[in-house]
Amino acid sequence: MTSRVKSPIRVRWRLGLHGQMMLALFVMVSIVGGIGGYTLIAHEEKVYLAAVQGETSRISGILSLAVAPALWNVDKSSIDALLNSLAANPEVLELTVTAANTGIVSSVKPRPAGLPTDQVVQVTAIYHVRQGSGQSERLGELRVVMSKDPARVQVRRAHKTLFVILFCVLAGLYFATFHLLQWLVLRPIARLSLDVDRIASGDLNVKCPVGANDELAVFATRVNAMASNLRATMGLLRASEEKYRCIFENASEGIFLLNRRGRFLDVNPAMVRLFDYPSAGRLKEASVGGDAPAHLFSAAQVSELFAKAATNQGIVGLEMPLRKLHGERIWVELNARAVRNASGTVELLEGMIADVTVQRHARIRLLRNRESLAREVAERRRAEADLLDSKHQLQQLAAHMESIREDERKQIAMTIHDELGQLLTALKINLALFGRRIPASEQHAVKIAEMTELVDRTLRIVRDVASNLRPAALNYGLASALEWLASEFSRHGMPCRFLLAGEEPRLDDARATAVFRVAQEALTNVARHANATRAELRIVDLGAAYELTVEDDGQGFETDIKHRRNSYGLLGMQERARALGATIEIDSAVGNGTIVRVVLPKTLNISQQSHQTW
Repeated sequence: MTSRVKSPIRVRWRLGLHGQMMLALFVMVSIVGGIGGYTLIAHEEKVYLAAVQGETSRISGILSLAVAPALWNVDKSSIDALLNSLAANPEVLELTVTAANTGIVSSVKPRPAGLPTDQVVQVTAIYHVRQGSGQSERLGELRVVMSKDPARVQVRRAHKTLFVILFCVLAGLYFATFHLLQWLVLRPIARLSLDVDRIASGDLNVKCPVGANDELAVFATRVNAMASNLRATMGLLRASEEKYRCIFENASEGIFLLNRRGRFLDVNPAMVRLFDYPSAGRLKEASVGGDAPAHLFSAAQVSELFAKAATNQGIVGLEMPLRKLHGERIWVELNARAVRNASGTVELLEGMIADVTVQRHARIRLLRNRESLAREVAERRRAEADLLDSKHQLQQLAAHMESIREDERKQIAMTIHDELGQLLTALKINLALFGRRIPASEQHAVKIAEMTELVDRTLRIVRDVASNLRPAALNYGLASALEWLASEFSRHGMPCRFLLAGEEPRLDDARATAVFRVAQEALTNVARHANATRAELRIVDLGAAYELTVEDDGQGFETDIKHRRNSYGLLGMQERARALGATIEIDSAVGNGTIVRVVLPKTLNISQQSHQTW
């Protein structure tokens, strides 16, 4: 059996906060130390190389001055001696003197040259200065080649020393930082962690110590505030739970918690009493398909309830029949909300149940009574419609009877005026002729005068009766008839003025007669009841209608005639106006006189024409 070896690449180091901080510090120190060391080493190397370059330039300068006389005198032995004297220097690789006109004069190479990158080459011109003139002559040049190896050896020694110093400094800094973090950060964090664990375990009275004014102190303060808020929240939660439990236990309606299997997880005492169970435990055992002696919800009902709750976000006002422990059937109203799990599925139903059996039976009785009332209302409406139809027929009959009366009055007035009037006139003429034919005597003259006076009185009565039945002025128009009516009213003792504004009304005989009768009835009421000193009769052309106004300055009366007795005159005027298709307004108050205003359209619509029968 081969064991599986994990690749080192996949190994994940789990470091704590302290390890992470120290690792970060180590990386930072390594980077800073590396950069600093590299900078110092580069600087040291630059310094040593600059020293080698300077040494080469110094040797080249001194040697060129020393070689110049020997080269001027072409003294090769002196030049060789000078070059050999400097060849003992371990840094010298090559010394070469070259004449301007003859080439290399002398060359010393005490050791191998090596690579060009390990050399420092300095070429210096050799001059001879003539005495007196001060002019210089170029004799040749001096080539000095120096080695960098000794300088590099010194640089490497400096590197080692520098590395040792940096290592000691960084190691000391690392260990000092390690202990400082351990003391200043990790120990307070460990204490805070312990306190937070105690708070998480339920000990909300823990108070974290607050030290210096730093981030850990701020964190500790916030942890203390969190614990304080948790204490307050837990207190409110306990109070709310106690309040809910009190409501749950003392509610008058049944409260339940139901799962998908149809089992009650919790019920309140009202629920137990509602279904006559001996205890809450017995009711909880009443599950669908179980061995309990009775159960409330069937499997189909449970499925339906959960489906409705999931679809409608709850159940509101659902009425359903349930049975008590001993089989009694009652109607209940169920209100519930869906309790969902983390995946959003409805897991529980939390709701309330109230017994609405009495209300349901009352509602059924109310519905039956309402249906009966609706039937009675329909019958009453039919009766009212029949009554309105009868009233309409009565109004039409009244209008027809009034038309007949007017015709009869007209006929009687014509008969009285034409026949009886003519007979009386003939009788008066015969009396006059008879008086002339009999012998003149005082007794006969008095008797004939009395008979003539009686005939005149009878003629006046006949004319008055004929005028009351049918004013002759109506034959000349409504304005003439109203003017005659005003003059007759004034003749009988009360001043009455007639005014006509606009053109004379042009109405058919039936409408003119009806308007005349309204005005006549209004003036009759003034004469009988108003105790007025004057009256005014006006008719005005409004364009589309005529306005008839009868006004007096009498004692007035209350206009609410519906509850007045013996107000047949006012009712008669209103009925005549209605038959005309006109509107009548009576404006009166006790002590302020009375104004009767009738507005009569010039043209009638079809319905009004059907009412107009005279």
